[in-house]
Amino acid sequence: MITILVGLDEVSKGNAKKSATLDARWDPKDVKDSASRSRTYALNSSLAWIVDNFDSYVQNCKRKPCFIENNDLRRDLDSADRRVNEKLEVLYKRYKTVGDLKSYGALIALGIQWRNVTTHSGGGNVLDDEYKRILQENKDWYNNNFCHLDVNKALESFNTRKNPSLKEVASIIKAVLRFVEIVDKELIKEIDVERYVKDLLDKHYPQESEERRLFTNLTREHQISKIRQLLLNSGFVDEKVDYGLLVNSEFLMKFMGDIQCQDSL
Repeated sequence: MITILVGLDEVSKGNAKKSATLDARWDPKDVKDSASRSRTYALNSSLAWIVDNFDSYVQNCKRKPCFIENNDLRRDLDSADRRVNEKLEVLYKRYKTVGDLKSYGALIALGIQWRNVTTHSGGGNVLDDEYKRILQENKDWYNNNFCHLDVNKALESFNTRKNPSLKEVASIIKAVLRFVEIVDKELIKEIDVERYVKDLLDKHYPQESEERRLFTNLTREHQISKIRQLLLNSGFVDEKVDYGLLVNSEFLMKFMGDIQCQDSL
């Protein structure tokens, strides 16, 4: 996003020229006006992008291998269906006492409603009173933690249906990243590691699949190496601790049944 805006700043100054290798017609009558409209598009698109990414994060947590252990939490998120604001509400209510999640959540809620306003013409979206109160009561915290973000100005711009500024969009992006970081840590605390590993292996090597057939053509050493790499690629770390999972022949038997292998050379 920043790179785009830097480029548009040069466009507005008349310093940018279209490369001969760019197969597109570009001949604006007013480069400043063109750059201004493109800046608005870039910021609104970035806001829509981060809201969509937050929605995708929640959806991916529910997919196999499921990252959500608590049945009530999973059910509540399922009930939210495709409504991203309700998914936020579910996570917000469950973890709002953890760290600064409540403050991050309020800013994300503003971002979701602002995204709806900029994306859907004539949208009558309003910000929930609780989120509005959190933003207003913690204006100094936002100012200190988001490079002098003025939440009163942000709320006024939202209420008057103005487009968000660079600082406001960048702050919402940061809030999503911090919110997800906190939720991730809480979900990991609750997860049944053995159930998660079973889901992970079932996803990558389902019964009667070609992947599983090819897996049996490997030596036991190669099988163990592939499983170790799969776990490392899925968020596990390679540490020697008493409570860790030892990936060996017994591990394969436990999580994949009587899996066959080729003899070592």
